[in-house]
Amino acid sequence: MTASTSLTIDLQQVTNDPVGVGIKAGSSFTIQLSLKVPDDYPPSASGPIVNTASVSASNADTKVDDATITVDAKVKMGVDVTKTWTPATQKHFPGTASTIGLGVKNTSNVDVDTLTIQEPATAPDGAATLNASNPFTITDFTGFGTTTVPLGCTSVQVDAYVFNGTTWNWVSGANMPTPVALALPSGVTNADVGGVRIRCTGNMSPSDQITTQLGLAQRANHRNDGSDLSTDEHQVVNQASGAATKAGEDPATDQASATYRMKPVIPTVETNKNIDTDR
Repeated sequence: MTASTSLTIDLQQVTNDPVGVGIKAGSSFTIQLSLKVPDDYPPSASGPIVNTASVSASNADTKVDDATITVDAKVKMGVDVTKTWTPATQKHFPGTASTIGLGVKNTSNVDVDTLTIQEPATAPDGAATLNASNPFTITDFTGFGTTTVPLGCTSVQVDAYVFNGTTWNWVSGANMPTPVALALPSGVTNADVGGVRIRCTGNMSPSDQITTQLGLAQRANHRNDGSDLSTDEHQVVNQASGAATKAGEDPATDQASATYRMKPVIPTVETNKNIDTDR
């Protein structure tokens, strides 16, 4: 709805004096409209908003009345995380490629200072093993794919979840000015990765978003216990998390999930038989 939006009602009640249509003498008509302030309305006091209604007739004077409101919108922090894992089902051949798609969008009604996306959502410092929801239990990271960051993002930092020989911990990357290609922290290789976190810092407007792709390749053995992945079906119900922050406000968080299945290759055998009647 804009300042030029209007609603016109043409009454069609049958009348006798005068003969025609309109509204009968002594009758009344009431209409109620429900309106909602948009979720992305900027936080502030709007000042007086005057709404005017008028009624006119071919045989009566036009009448006008108005009502005034003021919108006092508060800061509303919000973030939306999206996630895909394609293909969703594959047969197990070590090295077979798949792709995780990630997105985090500012759904606040204000600019935010940071947007962060983390894969997977559950990756605490000091863990002895990777969580069951972690895609890197059965796949290896092969690199970043197509990535977009908003214009308001002035720097990007990539952190990696890495095993130090005893526990898994986050290794912080450098905060790099944009534009820049995503890269793992210094000293971390693709094979080391058990999780990835991407953080944009700057002044991100409502609807600004980060999107990226993570390349994966099937492992031969489970990363936690070394068990052979070829003998059974394996499923990962994978969750990614995201956050939007602004100084002086509580952060907004969200999660999204995607499920991946890896099926064993079932060996097959064939048999042929022939009876030679000439012998």
